[in-house]
Amino acid sequence: MCSYDGGAVFAKHARSMLFDELSRGVCTIPTVLTLLLLSAGECGHGNTTQAWIYSGIAFRLIDHLGICVDGQRYPGSVHLTDEEVEIRHRLYWSCYFWDKIISLYLGRSPSLQHTQVSPPQIIMDDSAENELWVPFDSPHGSDWKYPPATAHSTSCFMSAC
Repeated sequence: MCSYDGGAVFAKHARSMLFDELSRGVCTIPTVLTLLLLSAGECGHGNTTQAWIYSGIAFRLIDHLGICVDGQRYPGSVHLTDEEVEIRHRLYWSCYFWDKIISLYLGRSPSLQHTQVSPPQIIMDDSAENELWVPFDSPHGSDWKYPPATAHSTSCFMSAC
């Protein structure tokens, strides 16, 4: 039986596909998401230089895609469905949050700034808000018993931004 590799095979494949796309000039929302995931993975492995580079590319691409601007403020801009607007808002705030976290961790200046033209801090689908929070048990078990509690995932995330 093979030992667990922590998803290294998938990360290697993702990097290969990512750089193929970037070399062809392809710039999409999944490209940005891939860069964020690779950044988080590299950070988790202690590879801070790679994490910083991947996140930096992601932040430049959201600027290139116009995700860092609230397009609904401007008449005549590209018409997007409510779902597309929600995806873009979530992606912007995820990048914004990750930028602050990785910059703080590495002692560097953040790249993304919250301005008057930034997407609003509104998440339309807040279904995760009322899900039950479940504690992560330690491998040794826990004598702590927590009563069921609402997770408040969405409001906690937006407050962190």
